[in-house]
Amino acid sequence: MSKVVQHTIIVGLALFAIFFGAGNLIFPPSIGNSAGESWISALMGFSLTGVILPVLAVYAIYNTGGTVEALTRPIGNWFYKAFNTVMMVCIGMVVTIPRMSATTHELGVSQIIPNIPLIASVLAFFAICFYFAMDQSNVIDKIGKWLTPVLVLILIILIGKGVLDPMGTAVNTGAEGVFANSIIAAYQTGDVGTGILCAPIFLAAIVGYGYKGKQSKKVALGGMAIAAIGLIAVYGGLLYLGATSNGIITNPGSDTELLAAIAFSVIGNLGKALLAICVVFACLTSAIGVMVISSQFLNELTKEKLGYKTWVFI
Repeated sequence: MSKVVQHTIIVGLALFAIFFGAGNLIFPPSIGNSAGESWISALMGFSLTGVILPVLAVYAIYNTGGTVEALTRPIGNWFYKAFNTVMMVCIGMVVTIPRMSATTHELGVSQIIPNIPLIASVLAFFAICFYFAMDQSNVIDKIGKWLTPVLVLILIILIGKGVLDPMGTAVNTGAEGVFANSIIAAYQTGDVGTGILCAPIFLAAIVGYGYKGKQSKKVALGGMAIAAIGLIAVYGGLLYLGATSNGIITNPGSDTELLAAIAFSVIGNLGKALLAICVVFACLTSAIGVMVISSQFLNELTKEKLGYKTWVFI
């Protein structure tokens, strides 16, 4: 395998992983369960704002110079600082990253080790995030090589088993507005914002590999294509699992409880364990991406007075 292909795959897998957070895992089965035999229509709507727009956001950053600042320059320098401060500090640091750690404990670690204290789980989560985020020049390489393959393998096992040996048959649920509702649900994953904010670290990784000009564009577009295909395949599989569970799992409760019930129905107790591991890795990759780009921005905003590593620690 040539280095260009290898680097393209690494970038694509890392991009897929940072887009694919816990919400991306939880929402599709619930939408599929409601849509029933209209799950393909749901997939089309979900792909529009859950795949196409986020990937276009990455391409927009690439096409305007590789930074959010370059993308927003026509509006004014003030907008770049204001937009990023709201997105990275008010949402990223205060909401997204803490929520990922809590989700990891509730849906992941505590399902594998029931009696583990919350504080121990959260400290371990942030220690791993800290380890990956500290090496900003190689973070994409590490995510693409180490974390994403595990996440993808588990998704293949869960979805593959559910598709090859369906729980039931998708039925007509009488749901209305499936396409439109799926568009809204996918937008709520926040991946459009993730695409805008995290694109620079992917593009910096491509530059770090030594690519320029046409080769750089080839790796970038290839990575985006891999991420898009992967997301559509996974969303399609999860929606299908939800659709075929409609007549089997009645009164599933919350979206999370439905996902857990599907995993158990597909592979039994092993399915619940795999789902827990999948949640851990999905949250880790997303949190690391937000942590890296937020620390880079805050370091730049404060004119490097504290340093990148200090902001990662904060």
